[in-house]
Amino acid sequence: MGTMNQIEVNKQYTEDKTVNTSLKGTIHLTYDELVAKLGEPMPVNNDRVRVEWVLYDKHEDIVAVIYDWKWTHIPVQDVTEWNIGGHSHQAVELVNGLFNQRT
Repeated sequence: MGTMNQIEVNKQYTEDKTVNTSLKGTIHLTYDELVAKLGEPMPVNNDRVRVEWVLYDKHEDIVAVIYDWKWTHIPVQDVTEWNIGGHSHQAVELVNGLFNQRT
């Protein structure tokens, strides 16, 4: 999987790449850990998701979306379980690789 320098985060043009993504896995990280590695998330105007990070590995053509599904009852800064969406399990591998976690 790619390195951070070939992975783009929250780029506007990736929005079309997120069409038809679905849940592929989860990751246990703090909000602060995500922000430290990926920068500030994009706000989502949805009753089930408040923020997301869209990752795009341009070398491997893999899209991964990290989002706070159904955790709206607590402050987003307190969320520690994040969903990973994508077109395949490679999305989970991409995210886990960035955070040095096993799949």
